[in-house]
Amino acid sequence: KLFPFAPGAQLKADDPIAELASRKDRLLEVQVAETQLTEAKAARDAAERAGKQKIRAAEAELNQAKANKVSDLAAIDARLDYLAIQSKSAARQVARLKELKDKGGTVADEDMEKAELLKAQADAELAATRALRKKTETTYDETEKAAIAGSIP
Repeated sequence: KLFPFAPGAQLKADDPIAELASRKDRLLEVQVAETQLTEAKAARDAAERAGKQKIRAAEAELNQAKANKVSDLAAIDARLDYLAIQSKSAARQVARLKELKDKGGTVADEDMEKAELLKAQADAELAATRALRKKTETTYDETEKAAIAGSIP
């Protein structure tokens, strides 16, 4: 479509001189593109919010793991201390009974076996608790690494 002008007329800025037949189609395409852009921006913003939330969750998990690690290891360490004392005490009891027997004292075989059994039991519990401590510490360390990895943007 052409806009008629008188011969010699001067055009002003933004005066239309023609309109393409496909103008309405092009305007619709621009509207579609603008809508797609708006939707893409909204999707990007939602993904960014979700990512930030995921980072906050990973950081909270990391903090929880750190707090639990300290208290759990402290409890195991206290048990280790107790078991070490128990093992030493049982070893001293066995040594006393052996010494008494070696000096000619009367020590029932049953008493000696009980003392040796108590020492073996204390040693076994001590070894098992040491293994538990190592496992617990490793588990927390790996959980911490995973949480840190999950919080890296």
